Amino acid sequence: MPSASRLLKQRGMDALFALVGVWTLLLVAPELAARVGAGAALLCVHAAATALLLVTRPRDAAPLAPRPRVLVVAWTAGCVSYPGWIAATWLVGNALGLPPRTGGLSATAGPAVWLAALLLAPIFEELLYRERLLDALRVRLGAPAAVAATSALFALPHAEPWHIAATALVGLGLGAARCAGAPLAACMAFHAGLNAAAWLAGQGTHDPVLNVPTKN
Repeated sequence: MPSASRLLKQRGMDALFALVGVWTLLLVAPELAARVGAGAALLCVHAAATALLLVTRPRDAAPLAPRPRVLVVAWTAGCVSYPGWIAATWLVGNALGLPPRTGGLSATAGPAVWLAALLLAPIFEELLYRERLLDALRVRLGAPAAVAATSALFALPHAEPWHIAATALVGLGLGAARCAGAPLAACMAFHAGLNAAAWLAGQGTHDPVLNVPTKN
Protein backbone atom coordinates (compact mmCIF):
# COMPACT_ATOMS: atom_id res chain seq x y z
CA MET A 1 0.00 0.00 0.00
CA PRO A 2 1.45 3.42 -0.95
CA SER A 3 2.68 5.57 1.93
CA ALA A 4 0.88 8.76 2.93
CA SER A 5 3.72 10.91 1.56
CA ARG A 6 3.62 9.08 -1.76
CA LEU A 7 -0.13 9.52 -2.03
CA LEU A 8 0.24 13.21 -1.21
CA LYS A 9 2.86 13.62 -3.93
CA GLN A 10 0.72 11.71 -6.42
CA ARG A 11 -2.30 13.92 -5.73
CA GLY A 12 -0.17 17.00 -6.20
CA MET A 13 1.08 15.74 -9.55
CA ASP A 14 -2.45 14.77 -10.62
CA ALA A 15 -3.67 18.28 -9.77
CA LEU A 16 -0.81 19.86 -11.71
CA PHE A 17 -1.45 17.70 -14.77
CA ALA A 18 -5.16 18.52 -14.61
CA LEU A 19 -4.39 22.25 -14.49
CA VAL A 20 -1.94 22.01 -17.40
CA GLY A 21 -4.40 19.94 -19.43
CA VAL A 22 -7.29 22.36 -18.96
CA TRP A 23 -5.20 25.48 -19.55
CA THR A 24 -3.77 23.89 -22.72
CA LEU A 25 -7.30 23.46 -24.00
CA LEU A 26 -8.03 27.10 -23.22
CA LEU A 27 -4.91 28.21 -25.08
CA VAL A 28 -5.81 26.34 -28.27
CA ALA A 29 -9.37 27.73 -28.29
CA PRO A 30 -8.58 30.87 -30.36
CA GLU A 31 -7.09 28.71 -33.10
CA LEU A 32 -10.17 26.51 -33.03
CA ALA A 33 -12.44 29.55 -33.08
CA ALA A 34 -10.84 30.71 -36.32
CA ARG A 35 -11.90 27.43 -37.90
CA VAL A 36 -15.33 26.67 -36.43
CA GLY A 37 -16.51 29.94 -34.89
CA ALA A 38 -16.36 31.33 -31.36
CA GLY A 39 -19.49 29.62 -30.02
CA ALA A 40 -18.57 26.17 -31.29
CA ALA A 41 -14.99 26.56 -30.06
CA LEU A 42 -16.18 27.58 -26.59
CA LEU A 43 -18.52 24.60 -26.39
CA CYS A 44 -15.89 22.14 -27.64
CA VAL A 45 -13.22 23.37 -25.23
CA HIS A 46 -15.57 23.35 -22.24
CA ALA A 47 -16.85 19.88 -23.12
CA ALA A 48 -13.30 18.55 -23.51
CA ALA A 49 -12.21 20.07 -20.18
CA THR A 50 -15.24 18.61 -18.42
CA ALA A 51 -14.63 15.15 -19.91
CA LEU A 52 -10.93 15.27 -19.00
CA LEU A 53 -11.62 16.08 -15.36
CA LEU A 54 -14.44 13.56 -15.00
CA VAL A 55 -12.45 10.72 -16.58
CA THR A 56 -9.35 11.42 -14.46
CA ARG A 57 -11.27 12.09 -11.23
CA PRO A 58 -9.75 10.18 -8.27
CA ARG A 59 -11.54 6.93 -7.51
CA ASP A 60 -11.86 7.83 -3.84
CA ALA A 61 -13.48 11.20 -4.54
CA ALA A 62 -16.89 11.83 -3.01
CA PRO A 63 -19.87 11.06 -5.29
CA LEU A 64 -21.34 13.99 -7.23
CA ALA A 65 -24.94 13.16 -6.40
CA PRO A 66 -26.47 15.17 -3.55
CA ARG A 67 -30.23 15.39 -3.13
CA PRO A 68 -31.95 17.48 -5.81
CA ARG A 69 -33.17 19.88 -3.13
CA VAL A 70 -29.55 20.72 -2.27
CA LEU A 71 -28.86 21.58 -5.90
CA VAL A 72 -31.99 23.70 -6.19
CA VAL A 73 -31.18 25.62 -3.01
CA ALA A 74 -27.55 26.16 -4.06
CA TRP A 75 -28.53 27.27 -7.57
CA THR A 76 -31.13 29.67 -6.19
CA ALA A 77 -28.61 31.03 -3.70
CA GLY A 78 -26.21 31.70 -6.54
CA CYS A 79 -28.88 33.61 -8.46
CA VAL A 80 -30.14 35.76 -5.60
CA SER A 81 -26.64 36.55 -4.30
CA TYR A 82 -25.57 37.96 -7.67
CA PRO A 83 -26.22 41.64 -6.73
CA GLY A 84 -24.03 41.20 -3.67
CA TRP A 85 -21.14 39.86 -5.75
CA ILE A 86 -21.57 42.74 -8.20
CA ALA A 87 -21.40 45.24 -5.32
CA ALA A 88 -18.33 43.58 -3.85
CA THR A 89 -16.64 43.52 -7.26
CA TRP A 90 -17.45 47.17 -7.83
CA LEU A 91 -15.86 48.11 -4.49
CA VAL A 92 -12.74 46.06 -5.16
CA GLY A 93 -12.44 47.18 -8.77
CA ASN A 94 -12.75 50.84 -7.92
CA ALA A 95 -10.28 50.47 -5.07
CA LEU A 96 -7.82 48.96 -7.56
CA GLY A 97 -8.55 51.65 -10.14
CA LEU A 98 -9.70 49.24 -12.85
CA PRO A 99 -10.75 50.83 -16.17
CA PRO A 100 -14.47 50.93 -17.14
CA ARG A 101 -15.81 47.55 -18.16
CA THR A 102 -17.11 46.93 -21.69
CA GLY A 103 -18.91 44.04 -23.34
CA GLY A 104 -20.70 41.12 -21.79
CA LEU A 105 -22.43 37.84 -22.42
CA SER A 106 -25.75 38.86 -23.93
CA ALA A 107 -28.96 36.92 -23.44
CA THR A 108 -29.04 36.81 -27.25
CA ALA A 109 -25.81 34.80 -27.44
CA GLY A 110 -26.12 31.50 -29.28
CA PRO A 111 -27.05 28.23 -27.55
CA ALA A 112 -23.47 26.91 -27.74
CA VAL A 113 -22.27 29.89 -25.71
CA TRP A 114 -24.86 29.71 -22.99
CA LEU A 115 -24.64 25.90 -22.75
CA ALA A 116 -20.90 26.21 -22.21
CA ALA A 117 -21.19 29.12 -19.76
CA LEU A 118 -24.23 28.00 -17.77
CA LEU A 119 -23.65 24.25 -17.57
CA LEU A 120 -20.18 23.09 -18.52
CA ALA A 121 -18.07 25.90 -17.05
CA PRO A 122 -19.42 25.45 -13.49
CA ILE A 123 -18.77 21.70 -13.72
CA PHE A 124 -15.20 21.69 -14.98
CA GLU A 125 -14.10 24.77 -13.04
CA GLU A 126 -15.34 23.35 -9.74
CA LEU A 127 -13.80 19.96 -10.50
CA LEU A 128 -10.47 21.62 -11.20
CA TYR A 129 -10.23 24.48 -8.70
CA ARG A 130 -12.48 23.48 -5.79
CA GLU A 131 -11.69 19.77 -5.84
CA ARG A 132 -8.46 18.73 -7.55
CA LEU A 133 -6.32 21.78 -6.77
CA LEU A 134 -7.88 22.81 -3.46
CA ASP A 135 -7.62 19.31 -2.02
CA ALA A 136 -3.98 18.99 -3.09
CA LEU A 137 -2.92 22.41 -1.83
CA ARG A 138 -4.88 22.38 1.41
CA VAL A 139 -2.78 19.52 2.77
CA ARG A 140 0.45 21.30 1.94
CA LEU A 141 -0.41 24.97 2.58
CA GLY A 142 -3.37 24.94 4.93
CA ALA A 143 -6.90 25.99 4.06
CA PRO A 144 -6.53 29.82 3.91
CA ALA A 145 -3.50 29.76 1.60
CA ALA A 146 -5.01 27.01 -0.54
CA VAL A 147 -8.23 28.98 -0.98
CA ALA A 148 -6.29 32.11 -1.93
CA ALA A 149 -4.05 30.24 -4.39
CA THR A 150 -6.87 28.39 -6.12
CA SER A 151 -8.94 31.58 -6.33
CA ALA A 152 -6.06 33.32 -8.10
CA LEU A 153 -5.61 30.41 -10.51
CA PHE A 154 -9.37 30.37 -11.12
CA ALA A 155 -9.37 34.06 -11.99
CA LEU A 156 -6.29 34.24 -14.25
CA PRO A 157 -7.72 32.65 -17.44
CA HIS A 158 -10.62 35.12 -17.54
CA ALA A 159 -8.36 37.89 -18.90
CA GLU A 160 -10.65 40.95 -18.61
CA PRO A 161 -9.71 42.95 -15.45
CA TRP A 162 -13.21 43.23 -13.97
CA HIS A 163 -13.86 39.56 -14.63
CA ILE A 164 -10.61 38.65 -12.90
CA ALA A 165 -11.69 40.64 -9.83
CA ALA A 166 -15.19 39.14 -9.82
CA THR A 167 -13.96 35.59 -10.38
CA ALA A 168 -11.33 35.86 -7.67
CA LEU A 169 -13.95 36.99 -5.14
CA VAL A 170 -16.31 34.18 -6.12
CA GLY A 171 -13.41 31.74 -5.91
CA LEU A 172 -12.66 32.85 -2.36
CA GLY A 173 -16.29 32.32 -1.38
CA LEU A 174 -16.60 28.92 -3.04
CA GLY A 175 -13.23 27.78 -1.72
CA ALA A 176 -14.19 28.75 1.82
CA ALA A 177 -17.52 26.96 1.47
CA ARG A 178 -15.80 23.87 0.15
CA CYS A 179 -13.31 23.86 3.03
CA ALA A 180 -16.25 24.22 5.43
CA GLY A 181 -17.76 21.02 4.07
CA ALA A 182 -20.03 22.10 1.20
CA PRO A 183 -20.53 19.29 -1.34
CA LEU A 184 -18.75 19.85 -4.64
CA ALA A 185 -22.03 19.50 -6.54
CA ALA A 186 -23.52 22.29 -4.42
CA CYS A 187 -20.56 24.51 -5.38
CA MET A 188 -21.26 23.68 -9.02
CA ALA A 189 -24.93 24.57 -8.63
CA PHE A 190 -24.15 27.85 -6.86
CA HIS A 191 -21.63 28.70 -9.59
CA ALA A 192 -24.21 27.90 -12.28
CA GLY A 193 -26.78 30.10 -10.54
CA LEU A 194 -24.37 33.02 -10.50
CA ASN A 195 -23.62 32.54 -14.19
CA ALA A 196 -27.32 32.34 -14.99
CA ALA A 197 -28.03 35.57 -13.11
CA ALA A 198 -25.18 37.31 -14.95
CA TRP A 199 -26.51 36.06 -18.28
CA LEU A 200 -30.05 37.23 -17.54
CA ALA A 201 -28.70 40.62 -16.46
CA GLY A 202 -26.71 40.91 -19.68
CA GLN A 203 -23.57 41.26 -17.59
CA GLY A 204 -21.97 37.89 -18.14
CA THR A 205 -18.32 38.48 -18.71
CA HIS A 206 -15.95 38.45 -21.62
CA ASP A 207 -15.56 34.92 -22.85
CA PRO A 208 -12.86 33.41 -20.61
CA VAL A 209 -11.53 31.23 -23.41
CA LEU A 210 -11.43 33.55 -26.38
CA ASN A 211 -11.21 36.88 -24.51
CA VAL A 212 -13.75 38.41 -26.89
CA PRO A 213 -16.84 40.18 -25.57
CA THR A 214 -20.17 39.02 -26.97
CA LYS A 215 -22.00 42.04 -28.37
CA ASN A 216 -25.25 43.01 -26.68
